[in-house]
Amino acid sequence: MQIVASASVGTGRDLSAQCAAYPQNTAIAAECQKVSEASRQLPRRIRNRLADFDYSADSIYFITSCIHNKMCYFGVIENGEMKLNRYGQIALQQWQWLQSQYPYIISHAFTVMPNHIHAVLQINHQIANNKTPPYTDSSRAVPTPPVPMQTTVKIKSVSELIGAYKTTVSKQIHILGFTGFQWQRSFFDHIIRNEKSYIRIIDYIQTNPQRWNDDTFFNKPATI
Repeated sequence: MQIVASASVGTGRDLSAQCAAYPQNTAIAAECQKVSEASRQLPRRIRNRLADFDYSADSIYFITSCIHNKMCYFGVIENGEMKLNRYGQIALQQWQWLQSQYPYIISHAFTVMPNHIHAVLQINHQIANNKTPPYTDSSRAVPTPPVPMQTTVKIKSVSELIGAYKTTVSKQIHILGFTGFQWQRSFFDHIIRNEKSYIRIIDYIQTNPQRWNDDTFFNKPATI
């Protein structure tokens, strides 16, 4: 990147380079100070995903995705039961579409709430390739090691799968004329690592409508 010897400064890497190159230039120094103070006030986006984890691996994931501003566009809770409106029906329908579109995923639980969805989603490479489990010849004195399966289907990551789901839900709702619908950016995920956690999360999802008034995402019904 070429640095221009001038009192006028840019932003980002241009500004950083000029700050380092011209420490005696009072105009640049003053601008650097302003940008430094402003940057400290900017909110930092929290990383939702584990940095070194393969999110296309065979695992079970707890997923939560919310509508923008927690607006209740999917229906209402009545007597502890979720009553889906036509937009909520689309949210349910597209989850079913996701499973048929990507047969290597297994839905262990799914619920549509007034302003968010919960799911327990499993990725299974064995289903993707329609093969039997790795084979071990136990008739030998020293059993042969399992023969690894060859992956022939590209497995999408959790982010790609949920991205496809959210995009198609939005598209179908927009087609109905509700162009203002949008999801909250990104989504929450939790890798389920043991049976105790699995049972607790499944119960949480299944009983979520009964606890709506105490829910983190609780909001009053929206007028559409």
